[in-house]
Amino acid sequence: MQSTRLYTHCSSSRFLKLCNRLPAEKLDVVRDLQFGGLLHLNCKEIRHNICIWLIAHFNVGFRRIDITSHKRYDLTTADVGLVFSLPTTGRILHIATTPSDHPFDTLNTCEERLLNLPIGEEFRRCFIYYTCATLLAPTSRIDGCRNLWHTIHEDGFRNDVNWGQFVVDQLVEGIRRFKQGNNVWVHGCILFLQLHYVIKFKIPSVHVPMTAPLLLAWSDELIKERLSAEISEFGSFGHGEAFDESSPPHTHVEDDSGRTSSHEILEKYYAAERAINSYQKGIQQQLGIMRGLIHAWIIIRQASHISSRVCSRDFRVLRSAWISSRLRMSISYRSLIARSVSMRR
Repeated sequence: MQSTRLYTHCSSSRFLKLCNRLPAEKLDVVRDLQFGGLLHLNCKEIRHNICIWLIAHFNVGFRRIDITSHKRYDLTTADVGLVFSLPTTGRILHIATTPSDHPFDTLNTCEERLLNLPIGEEFRRCFIYYTCATLLAPTSRIDGCRNLWHTIHEDGFRNDVNWGQFVVDQLVEGIRRFKQGNNVWVHGCILFLQLHYVIKFKIPSVHVPMTAPLLLAWSDELIKERLSAEISEFGSFGHGEAFDESSPPHTHVEDDSGRTSSHEILEKYYAAERAINSYQKGIQQQLGIMRGLIHAWIIIRQASHISSRVCSRDFRVLRSAWISSRLRMSISYRSLIARSVSMRR
């Protein structure tokens, strides 16, 4: 039986309260960590009614919301990037297991350290953990996950993480645990679940001001108005007009210049996302071909009677061409990333 109540330590209120006390130079470090989008959060309340409804309709196996048999939508890394402006490329963060008796900082201690630490590696790691424990990956424990704390603070940790994928993975696992048993605590960022729903499904009678990023427009008052309008007009959730990557919203976000402005912005954003995804696949395919050719050349070299001098020269030419090709693809890929980031800003 699905629980009709839930508890969460996901708290944008606590996160923003701390950020508002940080000096400008430390906020610049937050932006350098690519967490700057979170500074634009404008809502602090978790609407339990919509979150419970979304969790009840969440298909853990397919990582999607099944509203009806014909109306469903996936929860993707790109969605996290759109809502929170977090990185959607990079390595998958694997959380190491640590003994339960290993000490780790409480959130109160983290807050004191973030206010007092000088800018440096220790401040960066402390902020990353604090962001995860309060917002991106909270648990049923008020101080967050011991294993995550040690993973972030271990030697050699690099902030080249795909944080969008991390948010999705943690949320899906939290929903899975919630739906399996009698636990009333939901791990993961259910604030994202709430924001993603109101951004993705529009109610035409509710005016949403044009903002960049999109989440800046969504105050607690506007979210309440949006959800109340859906209940008033349809009697339940799941009746908003959805959009997807191939059909961005024309009227969901508006400004004084007309309805097409939001359509153009989101159309360019999704086009850039699709181009990046397509280019990534193309790079992997071409590199696979190149590796296969070099492997074949090594086999031919070993089996042939060609002089070692000629073979070595030809191999160097082939290797140089492969490296040059990788460099050209890397430059083109970085330009696509820069294009996407500039449009998000």
